[in-house]
Amino acid sequence: MDVRGLILRDAGMFSNVNEVVQQLYLAEQGNYQLVIDWSDSCYRDKDRDGNPWCYYFLDCFPGLNLKGQTIQAVPYGVPVACAKNNIITPREIDGNCSPLLLPADRTIPNKYIDKYIHLQPHVKKLIDDFIQNHFSQHMIGLHIRGAGRTDGGVPGIREQYQLKNGIPFDLYFKYVDEQLQRQPDSKIFACSDSDFVISEIENKYGNKLITYNAIRSEFGEMHDHNHPKNVGKTYDNYKLGEDVLVEAYLLAQTDYFVHGNSNIVNFVLSKNVNLESMYVYGT
Repeated sequence: MDVRGLILRDAGMFSNVNEVVQQLYLAEQGNYQLVIDWSDSCYRDKDRDGNPWCYYFLDCFPGLNLKGQTIQAVPYGVPVACAKNNIITPREIDGNCSPLLLPADRTIPNKYIDKYIHLQPHVKKLIDDFIQNHFSQHMIGLHIRGAGRTDGGVPGIREQYQLKNGIPFDLYFKYVDEQLQRQPDSKIFACSDSDFVISEIENKYGNKLITYNAIRSEFGEMHDHNHPKNVGKTYDNYKLGEDVLVEAYLLAQTDYFVHGNSNIVNFVLSKNVNLESMYVYGT
């Protein structure tokens, strides 16, 4: 079987993970295997050797024999993200690359996630331990990105609603409140890249809130080292990647998911096809 090389761009965790899922789908259609090169990752750790993909994930094709192989490049980046019938991050409407849409059929990307995307044991243990210690009752998952979120058409979507520091909290809280009316004993597992967002959720829901001890900033988007608000700031690159990965897998284990527009969201919905959810901008 042919082998092709996938060079991942320097982007956020699930922009790249979802890219891999789409490329795995194309690889099966084309009857070839992938070598994943994430050497340009924003999560590269100066104290860790090897391909950053392998910090977090097992090989998609274990035992791949490259001897004598001619490795061709595969398409990557925006052309694939905007490709027609992208299975996990569809964007195309009438031939235009539109804001990020939800997966049309979650069972299709789920097949490739379950078959190929396997966590390193130490990452899986973090997830399993957190679930055992904190997910003892009905859980509402809540994902709200900070003000730094600009891709995927988010600014234009948010402008339609009442905003606080650029974020339509009331819209998200409306659907969390509806779930709490149905399940009053629920806890809320909330994820964000912004401390400000988490503080607002805590002010609203108090001791119902559960969070993972993740790196955050007021602005968010810590993986984008070139953003003007991040220049000169230092974060633990490895932990940034580990945190968002753990949080996404935890969101996939909640009972009801309130969310907006994000690559993380598309992965979570694809990881757990039975997860009930509410897309706040889709109502």
